[in-house]
Amino acid sequence: MAGAIGVGVFYARSERLSDQLEQTLGYSGQKANAAKHAYAAAQVYGVARAMGLGGENALALVDMLGVANEYAERVVKFRKPDSAAELRKDLYNNRAGVLAAQWGEGHAPQVAVLEIVLRLADNGTLITERDDSPFDAGAVRDVDAPVRAARVWFAANKGAIDARVQAGLDSR
Repeated sequence: MAGAIGVGVFYARSERLSDQLEQTLGYSGQKANAAKHAYAAAQVYGVARAMGLGGENALALVDMLGVANEYAERVVKFRKPDSAAELRKDLYNNRAGVLAAQWGEGHAPQVAVLEIVLRLADNGTLITERDDSPFDAGAVRDVDAPVRAARVWFAANKGAIDARVQAGLDSR
């Protein structure tokens, strides 16, 4: 029960952040959504690190939770579930958020993770449109098993995602 309440509170905070990004900072709906995913993943990563997980284990945990979240959303959004392209975008942006948090740990600990994430949104590193992925969608049929297709794509492209996000983090 406490876990469900914690997830609900986290989700509500995440949705509120998305609204603030749109209303206060002027980010578009899709750009705000991309930043929301990235920042939420960075926060989960930060909690995992604070609980004593090493960087790679915390990253793996966030990746796993991101996939689990997409499976859960299939149930919640059963009337209009996300497409595989939308799932790929979400998993990519989750990964980008964790990499932003890691980058901040080593390069700019005084800079807020949200600021780093927003820089990735501003410089085009985050994926804002579901069809904007810079990577091949892969061979798994999206229509038959969208979460599986996104998960296979994500596993196959982690190295390329990491390199693209790192380049975005290193750019000024």
